[in-house]
Amino acid sequence: MLRALPLALFFAALAAPTAALAQPAAIHRISDAVYVGGRLEPDGAWLVAYDLDILVTSRSDGISVGPAVSFSYGSDGTNDLGRRQEWLLAADFLRARFTVLQQYGVRLMVMGGAGMWVASFYEQASQPHAVVLADGTSVIASDHYASLIAPGALLTVGAACDWYWDAQWALSAYAVGHVRLDDENRMPAFWIELGIGFRLGE
Repeated sequence: MLRALPLALFFAALAAPTAALAQPAAIHRISDAVYVGGRLEPDGAWLVAYDLDILVTSRSDGISVGPAVSFSYGSDGTNDLGRRQEWLLAADFLRARFTVLQQYGVRLMVMGGAGMWVASFYEQASQPHAVVLADGTSVIASDHYASLIAPGALLTVGAACDWYWDAQWALSAYAVGHVRLDDENRMPAFWIELGIGFRLGE
């Protein structure tokens, strides 16, 4: 048994670096990610997104901040309420991320942020519907909306997950909800983004 001990220690020393690589750090001092995905509401659309993550506490606490931006396009939905968009840019000037789980290269976060949106709306008309005029006459009419580029303010809440399969690269996914903080009725009061992509940590 004692003769086998040096051999066992030798193989354990060889395995230690491999084990360290198998469980890379889930939080980096600085990291950024790119995503592709989709936006829900007012209708489905393609989406590309980017975020920058800067650690402001120790790795054990895992609190980080940074800007985030998404661009959605290609929607093909209803014209009711004049909400069909050509494109939508949503940006958090500051998004905070709080780590709730960090283990085996996985980092699970909840997020909150604030920023603005800018949307381009098509010229459009609603489906014909019954309208009662002032004299009581009922007619069929459509609501018409001019093309418009409009800005507004937003708040963001959501969650994200990173899985580092090596020291720098991670598979990353997120889901956020944006809440509109203005009175532009052609923009929905709440919409959701989903994305998956890659994160590079330093």
